[in-house]
Amino acid sequence: TYERLLRINPNDFDAQKAIKDATAHGAMAGGGWEESGTSFRDKLKDEKESVALEQESRMVRAEDVIENLIKEKLAALATDPENPVIQRELGKLYSQKDNYEEALRYLEGLYSKEGGTDPSLEREIADIKVKRLESRITEKKKQLETNPANAAALGNEIAALETELDQLKLSDAERLVERYPNDLMYRFELGALYMKMGKIEGAIEQFQRSVGQPQRRVASLNYLGQCWLQMGVH
Repeated sequence: TYERLLRINPNDFDAQKAIKDATAHGAMAGGGWEESGTSFRDKLKDEKESVALEQESRMVRAEDVIENLIKEKLAALATDPENPVIQRELGKLYSQKDNYEEALRYLEGLYSKEGGTDPSLEREIADIKVKRLESRITEKKKQLETNPANAAALGNEIAALETELDQLKLSDAERLVERYPNDLMYRFELGALYMKMGKIEGAIEQFQRSVGQPQRRVASLNYLGQCWLQMGVH
């Protein structure tokens, strides 16, 4: 039932959690932990293998669901090419499929049509650009593991990509704070980036504002303490 719900809406987090819970309950009920004749280690090994197979199967099903949804949305867009809801859903689906170029094509096109007035859409685009770079870094690290003879060149590429990623995050964060100065969550994220890059005074300025965000108050105070400590203001 929850899998059917996810076919309708892959972003239904309640259904995603329910599937995990149902799988866990099924494993507990079917594990046979109290049966005799089998050691605890044997049961644990069988259980781990079963869970791994279930997770692999679920990932395949999820990919199939996303692919089918993309086909449905493309068909719907063909009959209603200016529909912003369909365009945005396609962007999200392509992002879930790790096809970041197609995701950005739809979302950036929509953002441009709407005149750049949707902060949530702007944030989605920024997040996808970050994911695209992170994906490239992960791929290079895998290449490094399988090709140690080329370690120096790959290491330089990874370092360059990580620098590019930090700069991308920083420019996005600064732009968001400039455009939405009263959004304290953006200020907290910018402060964290400043702190990571050693821009302590800039970080302090942002954290002194973000303490007003209830969800980030404790973290902001914690970071402020670390900033003052680094400046020697005990």
